Amino acid sequence: SVIHQIDVCRYLFGEPSSVYAQARRISPQVKGEDLVSLSMRFGETIALIERSYASRGYSPPPMASETLTVEAERGALFIDREGRLRIEIDVPGERRTLCPEIELEGAYRRSYAATIRHFVEALRHGAPFETDIDDNLRTLGAVIAAYGSLESGQVIQLNEARETGK
Repeated sequence: SVIHQIDVCRYLFGEPSSVYAQARRISPQVKGEDLVSLSMRFGETIALIERSYASRGYSPPPMASETLTVEAERGALFIDREGRLRIEIDVPGERRTLCPEIELEGAYRRSYAATIRHFVEALRHGAPFETDIDDNLRTLGAVIAAYGSLESGQVIQLNEARETGK
C-alpha cells in the first residue's frame, strides 16, 4: 500500500475529494500488489503517486528511494532519490533556483527515533500525539477508497464513500 504517501499528500494538500487507483502484482514473492499508480484530487490540485516494490536497481530502505515533485503556478519543488531538495521559482523576468542544504546523513534514523521519542513523551505526559486517531482514520479511509477504485475500475468520490461507509 502507499498509505504513507497518501498521508504526506493529505498533510500537504488537505482532504482529497476523489481517488483513482491502478495496481498489479509483478513479483511472485509478493501476495498483494507491488506496483501502484494512484491519482488523488484535492480541489484544483491533483496528486499522482506511483510506487513500485518490484523495481530492480533501487537501494533498499532506509535509503531514499522516492522522488517528490510539487508543481504550482509560480514554481516547483523537487526532492530527488538521494533526498536533495531543489526549488524552481518564477519571479518577474527570471527563474530562480534554490538548493537548500539538508543534512541527510542519518536523517532516516533520526526521524524514526524522533517519532518514537515523541510517542513515548506524549504517553508519559498525557499530551496529544502529532497525529491523532481521527487523522489516521482519514488516511486509512483514503486507502480503503483506493482499494475500492481498484475493485471497480472507477474514480471513487471520497465524500460519497464517507457518507455511505464504502
